[in-house]
Amino acid sequence: MDSVIYSEFVEYCKTKYKSKIYINTLKYYQEYLNANSNIDGINVSEEDLVNFISWLKNRNYSLGVINNNIMFIRAFYRFLFSENYISETIYKNTFKIKSKMLTPKYTKYYRHADIENTLKKGVVLLTKETPLQFRLITFLTYYTGIVYGELILLKRKEVDLNRKLLILPTRLMFFPEKVNDLIKLFFSLHEEKENAFNITQEIYDYFNDLLLKASNKKISFEVLRHNFVFLLQKRKVGYEALKYLSGLSHQSLEKFYDPNVFEIGKIYKKKIRIK
Repeated sequence: MDSVIYSEFVEYCKTKYKSKIYINTLKYYQEYLNANSNIDGINVSEEDLVNFISWLKNRNYSLGVINNNIMFIRAFYRFLFSENYISETIYKNTFKIKSKMLTPKYTKYYRHADIENTLKKGVVLLTKETPLQFRLITFLTYYTGIVYGELILLKRKEVDLNRKLLILPTRLMFFPEKVNDLIKLFFSLHEEKENAFNITQEIYDYFNDLLLKASNKKISFEVLRHNFVFLLQKRKVGYEALKYLSGLSHQSLEKFYDPNVFEIGKIYKKKIRIK
């Protein structure tokens, strides 16, 4: 596919979305098209898209990676359709992979001990940055569901160590004593640079790769965010609080997590009569 189109999509994502998830996920589709030169990325067929998801599964990518690629495909071809690069028929093909190939809802819960063991393995693989920062970002994601776009905008003045919470523009994020201790230690050793935890895209991606390698491609930051919401559900947190604490839309909650969320969501919508 024309590299100019990719570049246009990347610039579109930078202005349209807070997260870089679609930009980061683009590499999988590029690799797939490069490996299958007979496929026209513009005039893509439903079968081509279904085969792409199968291609990911055959390479044992995690549930989070596969779901991210399904979302990416829809966002990418929505952009192409809006720019008149493709027909409406091709755009509609991107939604047919949901019923055929969408991976099961997220049901795996990782305990604190599971993450500890993964971190120990991951620290062995570290070649740059500190194990402290690796542990801090991992547990912050595990206990709050924070995303990269929120991390890079967070300043230290927005980290309340006394009340154990992060003060974001749209919501508050609470964290336990364990994370509080890690933050205090990190702040005592490192001055603030780009943001509160001096996290960059390069560092974030590097740590994410460490988690995937250490857990045999089972645990990533995306999986930890799903785990956070699943944990809240297991603790019987109500739907309204769940939506607020996770910052996710009803559609995202229904797609990724416990099937009961869909039913809870319908009840919630009916009670407050939202559209």
